[in-house]
Amino acid sequence: IGAAFRFGEILERISLITWKNCLVWYFLILVIGVVLVAASYLTLMIFIGILMVPLLIIPFYALLVTRSLCLIFATSDGYKATGN
Repeated sequence: IGAAFRFGEILERISLITWKNCLVWYFLILVIGVVLVAASYLTLMIFIGILMVPLLIIPFYALLVTRSLCLIFATSDGYKATGN
C-alpha cells in the first residue's frame, strides 16, 4: 500500500514518459470514451444493444485503455525501480 503514495517515484516516471505524452494519452482516451458512450446510448435504443454494450463495447474499451497505458509505461525504460 505504501508504494502507491511514493509521489516522487510516480512523478519521476511521468517525467521520463514526458508530460506531453501523458496528456495526449488522457485526451485521446477521453475522446474515445465519449464516442463510445454516445454509441452506447444509440445502441441501447435497439434491443440487441442491451447485450452488445456490456458484452462487447465495455470490455474492448477496457482492453484498449490498459494496453495503451502499458505501452506508454513501458516507454520509460530508463526508469530504475527502487524498493522491493
